[in-house]
Amino acid sequence: MPTFGSQKATNKFAVEGGSVTDVFDSKVANNAMYSAKLGAEVARGNHSFGLNYGLGSGDYGRVDQVLQAKYRYSF
Repeated sequence: MPTFGSQKATNKFAVEGGSVTDVFDSKVANNAMYSAKLGAEVARGNHSFGLNYGLGSGDYGRVDQVLQAKYRYSF
């Protein structure tokens, strides 16, 4: 998933009515991020249960992991 456009954001903080401010830059996206998701879902009658694992990686050693479990009852 390549990222296009601005990848950085400038944040400015100040106390209302005050004269002191603070500014910092942060990176909100990487140049390229790769992700994968693996999961299974089982259904029986009105009940279903799913379990998914996701892994994402990007520049500068970024690694995102997610584990998701879901239950659904349909009526």
